[in-house]
Amino acid sequence: MRKLLTGLALSLPLIVFAELSSTEQHQMDLMCFDTDTLFTELKNEYQEAPFFYGKTDDNIESTMSLWMKKGGESWTIVVTKKDLSCVMSMGKDLKLVRNGKRVL
Repeated sequence: MRKLLTGLALSLPLIVFAELSSTEQHQMDLMCFDTDTLFTELKNEYQEAPFFYGKTDDNIESTMSLWMKKGGESWTIVVTKKDLSCVMSMGKDLKLVRNGKRVL
């Protein structure tokens, strides 16, 4: 009986979290631009360059890219589908980590 109660007690936070995440919804306004215009702005205004990019698993076959200023001072995550690119997130002070150690 004690093992059963311990197991239930340990799984309770997981059940509550699962219910919260399945009922909680957030709306996010995306900033979308012509791809050439956005990429030019990131390069010229923010001195950011693409650090990596790849195809996404969405059903519209878009690509995701991380743009970064040298040294990680600023960064921007962009999702692109042909001539339309949307800024998903942006920030400052990006740290790159490899094997638990800071690289940048």
